[in-house]
Amino acid sequence: MNKLVYIAYIFMFISCEKWDRTDGVSIISHFPEFELEEGNFQSFVKGDIDTWEEPGYKAFVEGKEVDVDTSGNSVNTDSVGAYFRYYTASNAQRIQSSAIRTVAITHKEVSETDLSGVYETVQFGQLVKMRVVKENEKGYYECEDILGFPGSEMPANFADLGLGQLQLVPGEGDFGNYAPTRGTHTPNTLTFDIELLDEPNAGLLITVTWFREDE
Repeated sequence: MNKLVYIAYIFMFISCEKWDRTDGVSIISHFPEFELEEGNFQSFVKGDIDTWEEPGYKAFVEGKEVDVDTSGNSVNTDSVGAYFRYYTASNAQRIQSSAIRTVAITHKEVSETDLSGVYETVQFGQLVKMRVVKENEKGYYECEDILGFPGSEMPANFADLGLGQLQLVPGEGDFGNYAPTRGTHTPNTLTFDIELLDEPNAGLLITVTWFREDE
């Protein structure tokens, strides 16, 4: 379905929905805020550690500590990949907030590799540019867009696994949520395999290659 048509359907649905009057009613709800010991990213070369141990976590609502539920992958220190640990907490109104920690097991040390810069693609027939920023010296990156669809936003984070491999961190954008799929890189390109998870595009896999802009 065309993206614009899909958005129009959503608008029609919302505009026809019955709204109850709530004159004079105002509720301020504070979302839980997380503190992850040692940050939201860790990276270890395969074979450097025997087991991964949780560094610790806390969540606060207006300065008061609240309970945190954890879930996600078990970290296999013998298998290269990115593993994701999820932390979820609720406030008094039962509104949930979450944080994610990425633990990368790499083929080799990746600190000297730098994939940051400006990239471009014409995947969908129109030139689109985006910027990649290295957030952690051990190979954690933030990029403005992974899909390259004109007029849309699909921001992402990814981890460098070494030997030309990378892995997306689960995220979301204008086309909904996407899976933590693998990708590849060269000194001048980034290639993402993007698997969309939400309807009407659930299960769609799109491969996009970005080319580093000449300095």
